[in-house]
Amino acid sequence: MNAESHTTGPLLTISSPYREDSIVSVAQAATAASRLRAFYTTLYLARYQALAERVPGLPSSVARELGRRRFSGIDPARIQSVAFVLRAT
Repeated sequence: MNAESHTTGPLLTISSPYREDSIVSVAQAATAASRLRAFYTTLYLARYQALAERVPGLPSSVARELGRRRFSGIDPARIQSVAFVLRAT
């Protein structure tokens, strides 16, 4: 769905370096109103959640972090991960 063709008024682009509940709530509300253009976050791991659920012995801390990075209620097509690994020189 192209949000720009179904809504009037401004679209929101939201960015958060970590999972802050208040920011996620704004993005969820914008998604529900077809007003979210993009949601940028440091790390978006939802695609690994299903894989992690099949790994026996995965530490609960890792599984919990993957779950936190799921961002339910936000259109996955609008979520962009902007993390990168710094290379030591």
